[in-house]
Amino acid sequence: MRQSFEHPATRTRTGFGLIIALVVVLASATAPSANAQRTPLWSLDGTVGVVGSYTGALVKEAAVAMPTLDLTFAVRVRPSHNALVLGLNASGGPYASNDMCVFGPDGRCLPSHAGFAFAGLLAGWESRDARVRALAGPAFAISGGPHPVLALQSRIETAISIVRHVALIGSLRAALVPNYESAVYSLVSAGLGLRLRGG
Repeated sequence: MRQSFEHPATRTRTGFGLIIALVVVLASATAPSANAQRTPLWSLDGTVGVVGSYTGALVKEAAVAMPTLDLTFAVRVRPSHNALVLGLNASGGPYASNDMCVFGPDGRCLPSHAGFAFAGLLAGWESRDARVRALAGPAFAISGGPHPVLALQSRIETAISIVRHVALIGSLRAALVPNYESAVYSLVSAGLGLRLRGG
């Protein structure tokens, strides 16, 4: 007997929208400050948020939305100018799946939507006041398979200073896994977090 279930993306749509709204508010507050502090040389970011993942593969959830965690370490080149930023990042989140069976064309239960963790390299631009950053780069996507697969990732971030070495950050990120078990997966996430910086 075919069983129905509530789509996971539907349950998190409201929370995802609220996070995006908060990121937009942060972005609108990035006007340069007259009391700008010395530009930091390095930063360590930690953000939590929601990631939505979409695929055309024949799985029981075409799209899912789940919590995500991202950690990024970055070093700034030419700190007194709009600068190149080089970084390392790791991100991922639990992709829970319900136990209900959704039948495929062959009458068998379809597999669940794949969940990914990423480890990658980032490079990009940061404004002179370190408030806005745009990064992109390659990554390894790790899922349930025996080997990681190649992925591409990008992000736009904005930061607002709280105290001297700490800033509140908002982040919009995207990732593309072009070939996981012969299927393409696209991921979009929004998050809020803290940036520790120094140098």
